[in-house]
Amino acid sequence: MLIIGYVHFEDIASGLWGIIGLDDSHWEIVNFPDQLKYQGIKVQVRLKVDPNSESIYMWGQPAWITGFERL
Repeated sequence: MLIIGYVHFEDIASGLWGIIGLDDSHWEIVNFPDQLKYQGIKVQVRLKVDPNSESIYMWGQPAWITGFERL
């Protein structure tokens, strides 16, 4: 799945890096790369999503980044 959105840090528990899609979808990234850890930058990411994944944060759909580009 390919999405475009903005990097977001949520101060929940120990902190959560995610992506808010242009369609306002929320993606909780399990393997967030250090190169993208800048609040508010626009990115295009390729995601692997397991619809059966769950998270203690309940902020968005858990997903893994398999490719990315800063826009």
